[in-house]
Amino acid sequence: TELANIGFFKKYPLKMNHFADCLICSRKVHKLHLSSHIALVHFKKIYLQEIKKKQAFFLIAPGRCPQSVCSFVVNFDPSPGFLEKRDILLIKHYKTHLSIEEIIKKYNLSFNGGGLNPEI
Repeated sequence: TELANIGFFKKYPLKMNHFADCLICSRKVHKLHLSSHIALVHFKKIYLQEIKKKQAFFLIAPGRCPQSVCSFVVNFDPSPGFLEKRDILLIKHYKTHLSIEEIIKKYNLSFNGGGLNPEI
């Protein structure tokens, strides 16, 4: 086939220097996606609390970023899974306003034996 001829299906070895261990679960994650992994897997509940608390306080619609003067919005989509998708997109965006490091400080989080022990 044409795709095979241009090398589309050729397997390339992973470059392990592009990966890092997550400090919480020790899973190998591509460095470009590490902060998203931490935010969405380990701090999802905390980020959603922060977002929803600010949205409620400032009377902001659920799909909008609650940060002042930020115009980020997730437009409504009636397809299945939209609410989960909206949460993921809001968290990935909101971590540009509130970093992983700021979450760790704010909630006094510690890592014992590779696990996460929140003191909230």
